[in-house]
Order: sequence, then structure tokens, then C-alpha cells
Amino acid sequence: MADNRSAAAAAVGPLLLPRKKSSAAAQYTRSASHAGDELRSFRACLRWMCIDHTDGPRSAGSWAVFFLLAVAAPAAVTLALPASAPPRPLDGQVQVSLTLAATLAFLSLCSLLRVGLRRLLCIDRLRHDSDEVRAGYTAQLNRSFRVLACFVAPCSLADAAYKVYWYWIAAPFRSPWWNAAACALETASWVYRTAVFFMICVLFRVICYLQVLRMVGFAREFGRFADVAVVLEHHRRIRDQLRRISHRYRRFIIFCLVLVTASQFSALLATTRPHARINIATAGELGLSAQ
Repeated sequence: MADNRSAAAAAVGPLLLPRKKSSAAAQYTRSASHAGDELRSFRACLRWMCIDHTDGPRSAGSWAVFFLLAVAAPAAVTLALPASAPPRPLDGQVQVSLTLAATLAFLSLCSLLRVGLRRLLCIDRLRHDSDEVRAGYTAQLNRSFRVLACFVAPCSLADAAYKVYWYWIAAPFRSPWWNAAACALETASWVYRTAVFFMICVLFRVICYLQVLRMVGFAREFGRFADVAVVLEHHRRIRDQLRRISHRYRRFIIFCLVLVTASQFSALLATTRPHARINIATAGELGLSAQ
């Protein structure tokens, strides 16, 4: 009976650890990046979002773009609106909450990217995993930008439609070109702040998906008569990796929970106060940010 189990385990092969380092696993033995590796699409996305801290000039440019689109643009449009413009009593609350969320995400990305993109995404650790785990994780990396687009695109389109509607109906400036410029600037600021916040969420989701793949292989190994030493070693690696991920994202998760709770409570108080004017023109953007 024991001989049959040993033969079955040998026929199936390990799911957790490769038998030997194959040529496919050799590319994961390094931790440094280069321009043509498997993370080029990630780096291209970060550059398009102006989040690049690889050297001094690019880091300065990233901070400049962040200050322009996340802080200066909404503040300038709000201050430039004439006194005769229709009031937007909840606009200040919306802009402050969005800017604080984008600031939290941007600072967290700056801190996380210091360790390197390959180490952050655990690419350098994939040499210890099976081909099945590596293939599943690579597919998830390639799919992550579609996940990001699924979150950012609907929010951006809805906000752009609302901004066009408000500037078309209210027309706060006399010149239609000034109305179009203010509408475009506010929309660009909204898209940037939303994309920065969801970017770090997508990174966290991708890294957690790798641990899910490892846990699936860990569970399947028990049913295939795996070597106890291999199973215990894989359990130790998963535990250490989860501790490292928790340490890196702990502050972002805690501050994000506090920020979202405070902003939602503030929005509740603002919309339920006596004599509050709640309609699509005054509270439409608040509804979009709350969602």
C-alpha cells in the first residue's frame, strides 16, 4: 500500500516546489529589473500616471504632476469661479476627500516602490514555485490593467458627464472656452486622483492573488501524498510572505479605513442637515465620490 502511494506521488509530481531549476525559472532568480522584462507594462503604466521614482529627476517630475493635478487644479478652479456662479455647497468636501485619498495612495506608492517593482510584486520569489503558480501569476499580472480600467473608466466617464452637464447648465464663466477649460481641468484632476488610489489597490490585489495560488497548491499537495518536509517548507514561505505583505500595506489599509469612514460620516451629516439643498447639481459629485 505504501509503495502504491509513493508511486502515485512520484507520477503526479510536486505542485509546490519545482524538482530542479528549469530554464523557465531561471528568469526569476534576479531581483533587478531591466527595460524588456515581464514588468515593462507595469512600468509603462506608472510612467503614464507620472509615478516614477527610479531617479531624482523623474521623482521630482512625479511630485510636480501630483501637486498640479491633485492639489493645484481643483483649488484653482474653485477659487476662479465667479461669485455669480450657482453654489456648490458640497464641492469643498468632495475635493478635500479626493485629495486626501490620492495623497495617501501616492505616499504609499512612493514608500512601496523603494524596494523595487520586482521585489514588491514578489517576482524574485517565483523561482521557488511550480510552473502552474508562475503561469497563473503571470496571467494575473497581464490582467491587472483591465481590472484597473474596470474601476477607473466608469467613474471617470460618469464624472466627465456630470462636469459637462454642470458647466453646460450653469455656465459660470462668460466665455465658453473658459468653461470648457475648467471642465477639462477638473475632469483630468478627478481621473488622476481616482487612478492613483485604485492603482495601489490593484497592486495589493495582485500580490494577494499570488498567495491564493500558493495556498491552492498547498492544499492540493496534501491530497497527493506530498513529502512532509516540502509541505512544511512551503507553509513557512507562505507565512513569511503574508507577514511581509501585511507589514507593507498595514498603514495604507488603516489610514484608508479611517479616511473613508470620516468622509462617509461627513457626507451623511452634510446631506441630512436641516434645509440642505440636495439635487443633481449640488450633490451629484458627492454621490460619485461616495460610490
